[in-house]
Amino acid sequence: MIAASNQQVDMLKELRAMGLSMKQVNKKNGETALLGACQVGPEESVGFLISEGSDLNHQNKRGVSPALRAAYNGHFVILMALGESGAKLDLPNKINETAILCAAQKSSVDMVQYLHGKGCNISVKDDNGKTLAWYAAKEDNIELLEFLAKVGAPLDTPDTDGNTPLMRAVKADASPETVRFLMSRGCSVGKPNQKGENAVDIAKKRNHEELLKVLQKSGSREKPSPSRRPGGANQRQESTEDHLDATFTDWDYIYDERRKKKLIGEGNFGRVYEARTNKGQTIAVKVTKLKGAKNDRVVQKAIDLEMKAVEVLKAIRHQNIAIFLKSEQKDGAVYVFTELIDGMSLADHLKDRQSFEESEIRSYASQICSTLDFLHTRKPAILHRDIKCSNIMLTKRDVIKLIDFGLAKEIVTSTIAAVTESQCGTWYYLAPELFSSQAHVSYTPKTDIWAFGCTIFEMAEGEPPNRDKREQQIPNVLKEMQEMPLPSKKYSSDMREFYRHCVAKNPEQRFTSTELLKHRFLRNAERPKAAAGAGAGAGARAASEPAAHYLDPNFTKWDIICDDDNKKRPIGEGGFGKVYKAYTDKHQFVAVKIVTMKGNDPKRYKRAIEQERKGIEILKTVRHPNIVVFLKSELDDSGQFCIFTELIAGISLFDLMKRQRKPFEESGIKKFSQQICAALNFLHRRRPAILHRDIKCSNVMLTHEGIVKLIDFGLAKEITTSKIAYISMNQCGTPYFMAPELHSAEGNAQYTPQSDVWAFGCTVFEMAEGKPPNSHLLPMQIPRYFHKYEMPDISAKVSNELRNFYRCCVVKEPEARMDTTDLLEHAFLA
Repeated sequence: MIAASNQQVDMLKELRAMGLSMKQVNKKNGETALLGACQVGPEESVGFLISEGSDLNHQNKRGVSPALRAAYNGHFVILMALGESGAKLDLPNKINETAILCAAQKSSVDMVQYLHGKGCNISVKDDNGKTLAWYAAKEDNIELLEFLAKVGAPLDTPDTDGNTPLMRAVKADASPETVRFLMSRGCSVGKPNQKGENAVDIAKKRNHEELLKVLQKSGSREKPSPSRRPGGANQRQESTEDHLDATFTDWDYIYDERRKKKLIGEGNFGRVYEARTNKGQTIAVKVTKLKGAKNDRVVQKAIDLEMKAVEVLKAIRHQNIAIFLKSEQKDGAVYVFTELIDGMSLADHLKDRQSFEESEIRSYASQICSTLDFLHTRKPAILHRDIKCSNIMLTKRDVIKLIDFGLAKEIVTSTIAAVTESQCGTWYYLAPELFSSQAHVSYTPKTDIWAFGCTIFEMAEGEPPNRDKREQQIPNVLKEMQEMPLPSKKYSSDMREFYRHCVAKNPEQRFTSTELLKHRFLRNAERPKAAAGAGAGAGARAASEPAAHYLDPNFTKWDIICDDDNKKRPIGEGGFGKVYKAYTDKHQFVAVKIVTMKGNDPKRYKRAIEQERKGIEILKTVRHPNIVVFLKSELDDSGQFCIFTELIAGISLFDLMKRQRKPFEESGIKKFSQQICAALNFLHRRRPAILHRDIKCSNVMLTHEGIVKLIDFGLAKEITTSKIAYISMNQCGTPYFMAPELHSAEGNAQYTPQSDVWAFGCTVFEMAEGKPPNSHLLPMQIPRYFHKYEMPDISAKVSNELRNFYRCCVVKEPEARMDTTDLLEHAFLA
C-alpha cells in the first residue's frame, strides 16, 4: 500500500515477485493498494493492480471506493481504466457522496459526462443535500450546468440548509452569465433558505451590485424603454451588458405590449431588434432579409464574406467599439448579434442640438480617431466603411461607441438589382475615389478618414457636407469641386485645418489616423467620464487620466510621463522595482513597472525573466473587477524588464491608512476583505490555480468608486533574487506576511493558495491595527518566532466574528487553514 501511495510501480512488481498479495486490506482503515494508487496515480500502478486482480469495488471504512477516490482526486484516466475494467462507478460513501458528485466538485465536465454515459445517477445528492448542480454553481461552471440541464438533472434542489444552486452561485460570486442561466432554467429567485434569505438577500449582503441587478429582474422578460437602442442603424439604447456570453444556442425576440417584435433600429441594410438569449442576456440582433435574390451563388459569397467579417470583429475589444457576439444564417435572413449600448447616437443628439460646441467635437473626434487608429493599424487593417453620426453612440458617461461596421452592404447589393442609399444618406460620406468608373473599387483606411471628416462637419453644422445637393449629384460635385465646404468660422482655425486634412481629395495627401492624432486640434481633448488612475506597484498614488476599459496591449512605443519639473517621478515604489505613469503610441495611459538587473549573473536573470514572462502571459487572460489588468512585458536592450498594466484611479490601502493616520473601521475592513477574498477565490479556483504571492495593504488599491484592485502579483521577485546574493526583504515588509511553511530551512518552499490565505489574514490584521502582525520583530527573527509562538490576536475593539475570521486565515498548519471558498461563507463576510 505504501508503494502504491508513493507511485512506485516497480516496487509493486518486486513485492509481487516476492509473493506478496496485492489484495491485502488494512484492518485499521480498510485501505488497499488500489485505493492508494487511485489517490496519487500514476496510471501504470493502477493498471498493474487491476491486472493483479485487485478488488475494483472495495470500500474502505469511510465507504470510499476506487472510482470515488479517483474522481475526488481528479484522475480521469484512472477513472476510465476502472470503468472499462468493470468497476462499479456509482457506489456511495458513508455520507452518500458518489464518483459523479466528486467529479462535479472538481468541476470536471469530462468526468461528469463520462460517468453519466456509464449510467451514474445525475439526480444524486449527498447527506448535506448537495447536488451536481449545487457544486457546478459553486464552481461557477456554466459549461457543466448547461450539460446538466441538457440531460435533465435537477437545477433548483436546495441543500439541507435550504440553499439552492442559484443561492450557491451568488455566495460564490459567480459570473452574471451563470446566474442568468440558472434563472433562465426556472431556478427561483425568491425561494428562501433556512435563514429566511433568498438569492437577492444574499447578493445584498455581499454588496454584489452586478448580480443584484441581474436577480432583481427576477428572470422575467424585461419590458424595455422605448428609448433603448442597439448597435446598428438609427436607434436609441439604454442598457448594456458588461460580460456578454457569445456561446448562446437559442434566442427570441423581445415583444412590446402589443406583442410585436421590439424594433429599435432600422436602416437600408436591415432592421435591429431587442432579443434575449438562453443565457439570460438582453442583446441586439440586426436582421438582413435575403428576399429577391438575383444570383444565389453571388448572394452566398457575400454572406460568407460578412460572416467572416463578424468573426474578425468578435475578437475586437476596445472601449469605443460595440461588442460583436456572433452571426448566423437561417430562415432566409442573416442575423448579426451585438451588445446593447447605453446612450443615444450623435445623430439623435443633433436633432435636439443642431450642432455641438467645439470642445465637444474635440472630445468626440479624439475618441473616434483613436478608435480608427486602433482598427487601421491592425494587421490586416479593419475598416469601418460607414462612419457617420448615426453610427456613433454616445453613452451617458460621454464615451463614444462605433456601431454598424458597414455590415450587410454586400448582401443587400447582391440580392437586389440596385441599392438606393437615400434612406441612410451614406453617399454624403463617401470618398471621391469610391465613385470611380472602375469596376472594382475597394474601401481603404483613407476612405474611413474621409467619412470621419464628413462626420466632423456634421457635428459642427448638423448635417454632412453638400447636403444641399441631391445624392445623384454627389459624384459630379466631388469631381468638379476643388475643396470641400468648410465648417463655419465660429470654429477655430485648428479645427477647420484638421477637417481639411481629413477630406483632401487625393487619398495620398489625406492624413492617416496616426497623423491626425498628433494634430494640435486634438491636444488637451477632454476625456470621457471614466475611471482614471494610478498604480501597478506598491504605494501607487492617484492619477488624473482615465484608464480605458479596453486597453490595447499591441503598442510598440511608450514614454514615461514627466512631472511639471520635467522629471520622471515614480507613482509607486517597492523592493522589486519602481512604477511610472506612461503614454503609449496607442494613445493610452498605462502603468509600467521597471525592474533593472544590478548583478553579474545574466543567465540566471534571463531564466527568471522567462519565468515571469510566462506568468504575465497567464495574467493577461485574467479579467475580474478586483484584479488589475495586465497588458504585456518586455526586456529592453539595457536589461530593464518592464511590466505594463492598466492605470488605476485611487490609492493603496496602505497609503490611505497613512493619510487618515488610523486603521480602518470594521465596516471598511469587511468591505475590503469581501472583495480581496472574492478576487483570491477567483484566482485559486482556476485550473491551474493562480497565486498572488504578495498580499498586503500596499498591494491593494482602492479606486475612487470604492472598488478594491489587487496589484503587483509577486512579480519580479525571482528576477530580483537572481541578481543579488541576498535579498533584503525589509524594504517591503514581506516577511511579516509570509506563511510559516515559506520559511523553510531547506530553501525549497513553494507558494500555495494556503500561503496566499495566510498573507490575506495578515492583511486583515494590518487593516485593523495599522501594521502587520509581529512588526515589533526584525525580519530575520520571524522564522524563529513561528517555532515558539502563536500569531498575536487583534487588540483593537473588533467583533468576535472578525477575530475568528483572522484566526481561520493564520492557522499554522496549511492543511487546517480555511480556503477562500470557505472564508467567503464565514459569518464575518456573510
